[in-house]
Amino acid sequence: MTTVNTAARSLVSVATTASTPELSSRRWSASDHISFASGLLTTAVENALVPASGPSPSSSTALVRYSGSVDSRLMNYDGVDVPSVNSLGRALCHALALMNEIPVTSRKYQYAMGMAEKIMEDNAQSCNVELLDVNRLALASSFARTTARLQDSLKRSKTADEPVGGLPLRLVSALPLGGYVATYVRGVSTCISTVRSLADMTGNLLSGSSRRESALVRAGGFQENEVELAVEKLAEELLWLTEKLRRYGAVDEGIKRWSYASGLASLSLTAAPRVQGLLVKISALLIGEMARDNTQVPGQVKFRLLANWLPLFSHARLGLAFPVLTGYERVEVERAIDKAISTLPALDQEILLTNWLQDFSVSATEWPDLTPAYDRWCNSTRQFVM
Repeated sequence: MTTVNTAARSLVSVATTASTPELSSRRWSASDHISFASGLLTTAVENALVPASGPSPSSSTALVRYSGSVDSRLMNYDGVDVPSVNSLGRALCHALALMNEIPVTSRKYQYAMGMAEKIMEDNAQSCNVELLDVNRLALASSFARTTARLQDSLKRSKTADEPVGGLPLRLVSALPLGGYVATYVRGVSTCISTVRSLADMTGNLLSGSSRRESALVRAGGFQENEVELAVEKLAEELLWLTEKLRRYGAVDEGIKRWSYASGLASLSLTAAPRVQGLLVKISALLIGEMARDNTQVPGQVKFRLLANWLPLFSHARLGLAFPVLTGYERVEVERAIDKAISTLPALDQEILLTNWLQDFSVSATEWPDLTPAYDRWCNSTRQFVM
């Protein structure tokens, strides 16, 4: 506004001088030329700063930069200043993104979750196709972003848990008789770490400080790793997103994205039992939905999902301390796996069942038992040959 006022005063001053009858006959002085040029210059600056069509939506300071992948269809800004469906999509994406950022111990975490649930539920109650698409697109984008962040967090957790010595110790193990030296060093390091942890815990108990409770784990008395807590939080959010995808009719998108998460599936084999249990729940839920008759999933997606996540079922540490699935749920998951495998080509069945038999024979659990599917494949192959 200062620029506009300066230009207006300069031009009005020159125009008044030129239009006055008694002064119109005299020639402009140097000050008049300078004033007129200054007015033109400030007008040009004003036009450059404020376009004729008004400020573009992309220049607004209210816009939020989203971390991770957000569906481009939700990020299209309309050229008019009226409410639109994309506005609700951006608001929902923003609330879901905040859930990834806010610590689970904060009371604002439940607020952000409740806000996202309210937006989705109101969209669903409207029975409007465009509003239902907003839920599906936002949930699919958040599912992909949370999956990627969980994989990165598991990588960091695995690096943090690497034993003392790292690469040098592995090089020593490769030498002749180096395995004995490496084993001895690891044993000594483990003993030292255990004694140090016990000493720290004893000091905290004797000090009686206010930080004592935060230094104890809820299930063992040791201090929890912040990375492990972040991994468990992301896994909980991923399970919550999976249930919302099923509720709002977008489970097909979750199945497709879960089938591509091969890196996360590999890292899950060495994850903490709680995280493994959450990932087992997600996989079981998606496999159950994949086996339904009304779910349209390509065969290659089914094969990728089963090939990536069946090993976790056999190797997950699902003891009594971490109950994940009931006996009835396990039977239902076995039936869903059997049904999904039966719809695949014979070669894909062979690969999946061969890998399952390898994992099942060396695992400590009896689940999943795919013996009926294996026998059916053998019989069908035998009949084809005969």
